[in-house]
Amino acid sequence: MNKYILVATIFTVLVAIIFSQYSIAGENSKPITIDQLQSFSLSQQMPMAKDYDIRMRKIVVASGAKIAKHNHTERAGMVYVISGEIIEYRNGKVTMLTSGDSLVEDFDTVHAYENKSSQDCVLVAFDIPKSESNKHLEKFIEK
Repeated sequence: MNKYILVATIFTVLVAIIFSQYSIAGENSKPITIDQLQSFSLSQQMPMAKDYDIRMRKIVVASGAKIAKHNHTERAGMVYVISGEIIEYRNGKVTMLTSGDSLVEDFDTVHAYENKSSQDCVLVAFDIPKSESNKHLEKFIEK
């Protein structure tokens, strides 16, 4: 077989596979949704924390969705699993979190999440971000 035909065939197959997976994921997946439940500036409550907010958000991670690797060097927080299950990848460890589980995201935390289950996972996240960073998580959502 001519090497150009072989290369073209392999390329065509790879493109077909990539686009079929993209199409399937696009049709069947739901986005990760982030709803801010509460938020307020700590400036009047704690003057020494004047540049920070405290916030509580509901995060729904759809089946098959991932939250990319990120750190918490500038915002400590906690996560509580309301329903479903999600895998956390942290420091080479894999942890399955299910309804009722919680974890701390301190300044040393570098981690990612993946929902490999067939159900959505609902989380409540509390954190203390700098006042101007209220939309930090959106950039970590893998599409």
